[in-house]
Amino acid sequence: MAVEIERSHWAIVLLGSFNPSIFHPAWFAKNEVISQEHAESSEVSVIHNEVASMTLGNQIRVACEANRFQVEVSKAPEIILLDLVSKVFGDLLPHSRVQNFGINKSVHFRASSPEKRTEIGRMFAPTDPWGEFGTRIQSSEGEQVGGLMSLRMREIKNDDETTGSLEARIEPSPVLDKKSGIFVAVNRHFDLRDYKEGSGAIQAIRKLDQEFAQALKDSDEIIDYIANISA
Repeated sequence: MAVEIERSHWAIVLLGSFNPSIFHPAWFAKNEVISQEHAESSEVSVIHNEVASMTLGNQIRVACEANRFQVEVSKAPEIILLDLVSKVFGDLLPHSRVQNFGINKSVHFRASSPEKRTEIGRMFAPTDPWGEFGTRIQSSEGEQVGGLMSLRMREIKNDDETTGSLEARIEPSPVLDKKSGIFVAVNRHFDLRDYKEGSGAIQAIRKLDQEFAQALKDSDEIIDYIANISA
């Protein structure tokens, strides 16, 4: 049986050209992206010509810079991210330049024991190839045991419309127990092949809509595998 996923996080990131100053809970409510009730319970961190940051309805976090728009949630259903992005850039702001986008998921969980986490670390990052340094890591014991700090793996995933990748990262969790906590993050990135200036966001949003479910399925496959072997 897999270990329990204690914290989850989903995000959609758009890269292109944006106007941060227009984004405000009242704007989202006026355009029926969120309800008036959610707008009234929203919290704004900053709204400026160069950056906007807010939480909509105590649930969806929005951060926008001139070249980056990101929405994220820490509770299911994660489909609300796709609904928001599709509404904003598919219907309301289709002329916004969006050339690249990513679909991200990350989780925190605990290995069944500190020893199991060390075993997982040795599996992904063997110490033998590191010579004497690796020998010293292998022999470390006590409160803190040396080993894997961060490992990233990338699969190239191209198709007729996009070039891209599926990238996974594993690290000790910075928010759970420092002896057994594990953090896994997966990013599915897309670059449009034939983007033409002035073509707006429609191509990217259409592709995002097509790929969202599969990207999360691919993420879950990686996360579930690591969670299963951590039990």
